Amino acid sequence: MHKLFARQLAKARTAAGDVDLTALGDLVGAAYEEMERDRRRTDRSISLMVEELDEHLLDRERAAELLSAQKVQLDAALNNMSQGLCMFDAHGLTVLYNERYLQIMGYSAEFVSGRRSLLERLKYHKTRGDFADDPEQFYANLLKDVAEGKTITRIVHGLNGRILRVVDRPMSDGGWVATLEDITEQQQQEESFRLLFDGNALPMLVFDVESLSFLAVNDAALTHYRYTREQFLQLTALDLRPTECRADFVDKLKVMDDYQAGREWRHQKSDGSPFIAQVYSRRLRYQGKSARLVVVVDVTERVRAEEERDRNRELLDRIIENVTMTILVKDARTLQYVLVNRAAERLWGLSRSEMIGKTPHEIFEKKAADIIEANDRKLLESGTNFYVPEHKVETRNGVRLVTSNRIAIRNHNGDVQYVLGVVDDVTERKQVEDQLRQAQKMEAVGNLTGGVAHDFNNLLTVIMGNLDLLREDVADNPSAEQKIDTILQASERGADLTRHMLAFSRRQPLQAKEIDVNALIGGTTRLFGYTLGGNITVVVRAGIDLPAVLVDASQLETALLNIAINARDAMPYGGTLTIGTRVAELDADYAACHPGVVAGTYVVIEMTDIGAGISPDLIERIFEPFFTTKPLGKGTGLGLSMVYGFIKQSGGHIKIYSELGQGTAFLLFLPLAAAADRKAVAKATSIGVAQRAGNEMILAVEDNPEIRATVVRQLRDLGYRVHEAGNANAALQILDGTERVDLLFTDMVLPGGLNGKELALKARAKRADLKVLFTSGFPGTSDRGEVSLEPNDVLLSKPYHKRELAKAIAEALHTPL
Repeated sequence: MHKLFARQLAKARTAAGDVDLTALGDLVGAAYEEMERDRRRTDRSISLMVEELDEHLLDRERAAELLSAQKVQLDAALNNMSQGLCMFDAHGLTVLYNERYLQIMGYSAEFVSGRRSLLERLKYHKTRGDFADDPEQFYANLLKDVAEGKTITRIVHGLNGRILRVVDRPMSDGGWVATLEDITEQQQQEESFRLLFDGNALPMLVFDVESLSFLAVNDAALTHYRYTREQFLQLTALDLRPTECRADFVDKLKVMDDYQAGREWRHQKSDGSPFIAQVYSRRLRYQGKSARLVVVVDVTERVRAEEERDRNRELLDRIIENVTMTILVKDARTLQYVLVNRAAERLWGLSRSEMIGKTPHEIFEKKAADIIEANDRKLLESGTNFYVPEHKVETRNGVRLVTSNRIAIRNHNGDVQYVLGVVDDVTERKQVEDQLRQAQKMEAVGNLTGGVAHDFNNLLTVIMGNLDLLREDVADNPSAEQKIDTILQASERGADLTRHMLAFSRRQPLQAKEIDVNALIGGTTRLFGYTLGGNITVVVRAGIDLPAVLVDASQLETALLNIAINARDAMPYGGTLTIGTRVAELDADYAACHPGVVAGTYVVIEMTDIGAGISPDLIERIFEPFFTTKPLGKGTGLGLSMVYGFIKQSGGHIKIYSELGQGTAFLLFLPLAAAADRKAVAKATSIGVAQRAGNEMILAVEDNPEIRATVVRQLRDLGYRVHEAGNANAALQILDGTERVDLLFTDMVLPGGLNGKELALKARAKRADLKVLFTSGFPGTSDRGEVSLEPNDVLLSKPYHKRELAKAIAEALHTPL
């Protein structure tokens, strides 16, 4: 009976032990339902077990398929390796291998299957003669190394001379894996690298990027840096650099590209001498380390040459910029300006930004641009440099006078690449040349005038001296005395004329002293009213606190009067003459443009009229002697020439400005009376009354026989004893004698090499107490150049009267030494 049924039956019995059929039926139904449920559960369990079994069977099939696929993949990976691979077990039997192994060793699969043992294959190679070692010993050593866990690397020669790297790596089960790599090309590359590295003429270095220590250096590096190889390999990359450059190198190395081309560094040799290294470097693996291969080029000389070139270029740029000549460069193809210097900006009144990149037609008026371009085209067509003589150009600064050169600048092929224009602004130079020619002309005229005046003075001296003597002979004949007086008056007018001529030639005797210009003008202008007339108004604008000047006051008054008279004649219907004074500074640039002018400070007297003015073609002749624009008989033409000569002789400067219809201004620049600038000028004697002399001895020195005879007669007539001499040497011979001589009366201009001043110096060297009186027709010069008289020297200007001679002799005899 089923245990479940027995349990249910026991539940259906009554207390008396009888079976309750109703209850029994219910229990049986329940029991069958329970049994059905058990059956269904069992069926489900069996079904799940079957399903699990099916899944297990399916997984095994999938695992087999996966294993097969993995084997295919493994075979593919093994056979696609660039290295040959062969696995051996602990007994040296082949477990697996790839196709590359067969190729490298020249085996077939059948050969390997027939000779599974490595020892068998070694013996095979021994019999073939391509394995030199003992197979048994080699195999034993290999098993020993594998058992000890060692990895063995060998370089062997394979088929056809190929070079192989064989690496045996032990496995945990006692076997090992052998990999074979064909390194023939690598060895060849390494050999080429070694040859290139060692044989390179340039220093080559390899250093470890981490430690910076050198791993290899070539012979060129040893020679250049002057280290031995042992020394070099003890250094680091920092040791090749000056201390101050090392930190920068370390910083730059951290961010350096794999390839660095042409960077310049400061290096130093073993003796500390520096040089500039241009470094080319590349990152690589060397001896298993991250390293950099470095090639060093010593560019010290090149850098110095470049620096010298840059300095020369800078110097050339400065020269181009500062040269006074205009430099213009145009592109030969477009004729556009590509270079304009500072002088060009000044000449044209244009900035270079207004010219660069433009053609002449884009800058200048059409007429000027056409001329410029025509010259450029002429140069390009002929290919020959040429010169353009003086011509005028219109600029923003007015009309300028220029010369120019057109020069072809060619490239390396000989083609004209640039047009160079060098323009010389000769406007000021032309003016200076004109002024110089005018000054030279005035000097020549002055020399001629002075010479004529000198000779004329000599004649007048003879005439007037003899007339004075003749007057004494005819003292009782009034008619003769009247004739003599008439001749004397004419002679004195001739003497006045020679004084004017001497003033122009700057050879008149001057009595220079310190004067107040404003005070002198104040006194002079009071006299103008009588000379200029009532329709001329004189306005004085005096400067304040003017320094004193050193001039001859009477000559300055005469000069002012002459200019005032010219102003009056220029204003026939009346007008204003303005006289102003001020201080002016003439600088070196002004002096350079005006020959004869000395740079410095001057007091200026400016006399301006509002008359008709003077035309430009007459201004340059205004100071010439005897030149006048006045009608015949209205002027001698010596007034302004006398002013010119006086100002120049006084060390000053005169300038004239005039505009037709506007008026004329004369500017007189007078030298200051500074002690260092004073020039001693002989004092002129005043005319006095003749007086009789004592018994003094006079030595008269005069080269003109007629004058000498006249002077001797006059002196003796005045009561003096006289020795006479025709030159300095004769006079010195007399002074060498023992006879007393009280006074030396000498002409300034003497023949024979010594002038009157030099004679006086030598005479006083012989006789210290000797008095001296000088005379001359033009005392300012002699045939040996400028002669300066001392302040105490007494001068008698020719021609002179007997009474003037007597006065001068007396003053000289009584002048203290």
